[in-house]
Amino acid sequence: MNARSSAYLSVAALVLAACEQPAPECNVAHGPFWAKYTLVSGEGDCAMLTGEELDVQSYYAQRSARDPRPDYTKVSMAIAPSSINAALANAAGLAEPDAADTPYALGRFAGNKAGDDGFCRVSELAVARLRLPEVPEHALDECITAPAAPAYDVSYTFSNVRVYYTPAAIGTQFAADLTYTQGDCTARYEVSAVYPMVSCAAPGGDAGVPDAAAPTGPTGMDEEDASAAEGDGSADASCPPAEPAPGPTVADDALCEGAGINPDFALTCDPVAQMCVLKKEPPSLK
Repeated sequence: MNARSSAYLSVAALVLAACEQPAPECNVAHGPFWAKYTLVSGEGDCAMLTGEELDVQSYYAQRSARDPRPDYTKVSMAIAPSSINAALANAAGLAEPDAADTPYALGRFAGNKAGDDGFCRVSELAVARLRLPEVPEHALDECITAPAAPAYDVSYTFSNVRVYYTPAAIGTQFAADLTYTQGDCTARYEVSAVYPMVSCAAPGGDAGVPDAAAPTGPTGMDEEDASAAEGDGSADASCPPAEPAPGPTVADDALCEGAGINPDFALTCDPVAQMCVLKKEPPSLK
């Protein structure tokens, strides 16, 4: 090899090295994840969780007390469980949460680059907790009445959060440990979550038993009571008729493909929640 060829090869090697994609800055996808909960320990009502929507966001610290610009090397992750969001929405204007509570968990990534395994880590997050007094029965609008809700005391302690963050999978799946407390009951779970949240319920299956808690008439009454109320003028005739109960559904893995989730992810349809979940512990890849 002559000197000129050697020089060309050296330049080519430098160009290829310069074109390598740099490791992305740690972050997480923003929006609703579907989380699957796998029980590790515990019993009672608190040990009955199977999964739920987790609303996730990230936030940047400001550079200093005098410089409000975001510091992109200091990123925090926030997780808001949908059960807490729903309880807050139901109590709005009727009951005030405990002033000491924060309805979301927040913690900072340990670094600004993923490790060699592709994970960005948040070792500890502040506890998400909500305490509410009893909420009375109340009208949501002129046609629908929400039932009374008992006093509420729930907390979520997330730890060991591992967000898979690579150029091909930018923070759209994560794993975590969860300690869930409901009153005096505590249970521990393993969490695996995927973004976006996609239903995989397909028509079919047995008719099953209707949900007794679901409203079936204009104001949550059953059809017989609703008809009687309409007859004596106590129901508002302007209320739309009750929608028929949805038909039975079954879990269908095929609905998790081509549904907006990263096509490289290994997915399955959870048979209980009928939502797309990761098939194995993150990184769940094909």
